[in-house]
Amino acid sequence: DLLASMAKSSVYARKVYQPKAGSRHIIICGDLSSTALSALFEELFHEDHNNHNLYAVILHSNRRTAELNALLKTRKFESRVIYLEGTVLSDRDLRRACAEEACAVLMFTNKFTIIPDRDDAKTILQHHNMKRYIEQRKGYEHVNYQVTFCVQLVRPENQRHFASGGHISVECATEHVICLNEIKMGIIA
Repeated sequence: DLLASMAKSSVYARKVYQPKAGSRHIIICGDLSSTALSALFEELFHEDHNNHNLYAVILHSNRRTAELNALLKTRKFESRVIYLEGTVLSDRDLRRACAEEACAVLMFTNKFTIIPDRDDAKTILQHHNMKRYIEQRKGYEHVNYQVTFCVQLVRPENQRHFASGGHISVECATEHVICLNEIKMGIIA
């Protein structure tokens, strides 16, 4: 029974990120496309930035696609990017990703959604859960570090919901919200 259930689950659903001494890592989650990740990784790990001790942990609820597999198996990224199958809404998965030690969290949204409010609500819920988890871990283990949240939303009107998570007080968090429709309207104007 146990072996049968383990065979059904992906190796990435059981994998755990173990940070190396002196290293830093970021967590990438949300709606991911391999083209966006390719550009992100090219910039993130560019030799001009001197980020030799920086790693990226992708926390995603779906299995790796063939495109993502090809990207993560390139010589440039295979040792710097770790893929974990899981969700930001699970404390167990956040623990596997060492979220309490991440220096940054990037949350992407579906840019081509036909229901933007639903996707924004999902992103905001994930953000609030991540902050709650960090606060909980901070209280239990006295974690002392600076975490930066970069969150994409589709509609600017949903920023008020994002800001309404005031009951969570992670003082060591910096938050940046990028509203895609706001950028589009600014370009059109």
